[in-house]
Amino acid sequence: MIQDRFDVLLVGAGAAATATAMRVLQFTSQPLSIAMVERFPQRGHGGLAYGGPGTTWHDVFNIQAGRMSIFREDVDDFLRWANDEADRRGWPDDWAETHFTVSGPAPRRIYRDHLADRLHQALDQAPDGTVLCHHVGEVHDIALADHGAHHGVQCRVQDGTGETVDRVIWARQIIIATGHEFRDLAFAETCADHLSFVRLQYSADGVARLAQIGEQDTVFIIGAALSGHDAAISLSRDFGHRGKIYMLSRHGLGVQTYPADHSHAVIQVRRPPFLDKGFVDRETLIEDVVAEWRLLTDWLAKDHPEIAPSVYSERILKAWEPYIAELIAMMPPVEVRRLLDEFNTVISNLRVPTVPYDTNATTDCDLTHLKASIDTIEPREGGGLTVRFRDDEGDHSIEADLVIANLNRETDYAKVTNPLWRNLIDRHLLATPHATTGRGVTVGAFGELVGADGEVSHCLAAVGLPREGDEIARHGRLGPFAFNVATLKNHSIATALRTVMALEGLIGADGAGAISHGAELAKQAVPEAARQAFIDLLDPAAAAMVFWLTARTRTARQQASQQLEALQRALEEKLTGLDVSDPQKARAVRACLLLEAVQRMTDVSVTPRELRQRLGLAEQDQPARVAAGGD
Repeated sequence: MIQDRFDVLLVGAGAAATATAMRVLQFTSQPLSIAMVERFPQRGHGGLAYGGPGTTWHDVFNIQAGRMSIFREDVDDFLRWANDEADRRGWPDDWAETHFTVSGPAPRRIYRDHLADRLHQALDQAPDGTVLCHHVGEVHDIALADHGAHHGVQCRVQDGTGETVDRVIWARQIIIATGHEFRDLAFAETCADHLSFVRLQYSADGVARLAQIGEQDTVFIIGAALSGHDAAISLSRDFGHRGKIYMLSRHGLGVQTYPADHSHAVIQVRRPPFLDKGFVDRETLIEDVVAEWRLLTDWLAKDHPEIAPSVYSERILKAWEPYIAELIAMMPPVEVRRLLDEFNTVISNLRVPTVPYDTNATTDCDLTHLKASIDTIEPREGGGLTVRFRDDEGDHSIEADLVIANLNRETDYAKVTNPLWRNLIDRHLLATPHATTGRGVTVGAFGELVGADGEVSHCLAAVGLPREGDEIARHGRLGPFAFNVATLKNHSIATALRTVMALEGLIGADGAGAISHGAELAKQAVPEAARQAFIDLLDPAAAAMVFWLTARTRTARQQASQQLEALQRALEEKLTGLDVSDPQKARAVRACLLLEAVQRMTDVSVTPRELRQRLGLAEQDQPARVAAGGD
């Protein structure tokens, strides 16, 4: 029998949904009922690329293992789990005997186990009476009730007998984590179902087709980003392929490689002078960006010899994030979309390099990079496919035994075919495609969906890929969003906290927080003479809230709550100008501290290791069990 009423329902159970559910369990002070509905159970916890039938043991994280903790405030958590807690039965010998280090590689397929373990731990440490249910099914519509009531989530789910049935599950708060949406490929209309065409390499069917490759077969890979390199490595390392591989991209730019001892860091650069001109035209902007880029790379080479040239682009694009957001705000949306579409692969390859394990693995391949545009792919007599493409020298064709098209996900939510999004956008007007970037949907600061009327939802939020456009426009974050754990960390924190605040009555019907900042509360309710004292008390109180939110055991939470409660009461006593009841004052202070805490926990101006220091959590660290060398 399927329970049909929950406090929280997550649409999806991949990496984004799992991380968010984990945070909801961690942040709540009261027992909750939570449901997760996933249409692809084999992708549970890990999603498309982190485990499941479509990931092999040679698919590794493109960044270092020391940067893969799902807890932004606990940078070494993944390493502790991988080295000391993971069940290595069933691992191949080379990984089973590995001691994972900060700067070293790790296989992606173990990440789903890491997330599942941490979710189960969060459930075990949640308030007594908390329930977490998993359903196999697809959510296709959401019907909102009046504010404060349960909302109807229409889905097809499997009941206890395994039969698929139509049901309505009711939930107070709904978090949408639908992951990848795939687009039709115009160049593959005649070969979409051909046995030599792999549309989705991260699937059981995709891996099965790769496994059938002949040792000397010719392979054509469309796309030179990280997924393309995954395909080449799997062919060589997993399936013994030694034939010719062509890898095509419009810009011909390959993935860069991190130094073997890479240490993650954030640099500061000057505000680009071209921002003062405003947006003139596309060509002028590109010239200005290139000129500033060259100036910064020259500066890094001269003044920062400790930084390897292969990570210049990562450091610059990270430092440019606030300026990119400023630039986008002054540009016509049509130009923003045009530039993002044209330079997406270039930006992705510049923004995030890959670890030497990946680069070394591709040396086994007979790999040729092509700078060209695809025209058509057609079946040929006798088997295989003919790939036709165009470069600066003219039209060409290659006879291929296998063509891999990578993900080619649909980023424009005006075009996605997922029935849930079509209903939310077209029928109910509860969501809107992101107008500025043409990527994802419009959301509020905490991931709340924004409807066609501009209203921020009080019960619907999104995490993960649906927020790509918002990440670009609001935060200036460019690069590969498909498997971006760094983005998921902040999404899970902010959206889970907003969900818990809504359930606790700390957020109004308009979806806005009761108090946006401590200074605002002080101005509203504290006499001017005592205002500075209130602000001074707010800092340790917000720090205590951070300790409480990041506590992952009941014992640690109880210890943190004692100091937090005392500081909260002290702040409440100073609200002499707020003419409300004591319980209302308590809610105002709690909302204020929660929002102050989330601002601190999601600060991306520093590395996670630096953030841990800034939050005052570093002194909690156990003796290091990882190799030295940064994040």
